Amino acid sequence: MSITRQDRAVSSSRRPLGRTGGLLAGVLLIAMCAAVLVPLRARTSTATDALVLVVPVVLAAWAGGRIPALVSAVVASMSL
Repeated sequence: MSITRQDRAVSSSRRPLGRTGGLLAGVLLIAMCAAVLVPLRARTSTATDALVLVVPVVLAAWAGGRIPALVSAVVASMSL
């Protein structure tokens, strides 16, 4: 009896940067985005700023998981 592809157990993949790395990456990217957006504040709307700040949160979620994404989302909302 051979094991088919459907019968194999699903292995959990490791996070690329780990929780700490994902958290640091998210917070640093938010700080960089905020530094770029501050001089443009008169020209951009709050919606544009919020959409730009979603990208570091998604990257933190990909790299570190749920907790770094949550912390990054809170930091991003405080930077608006």
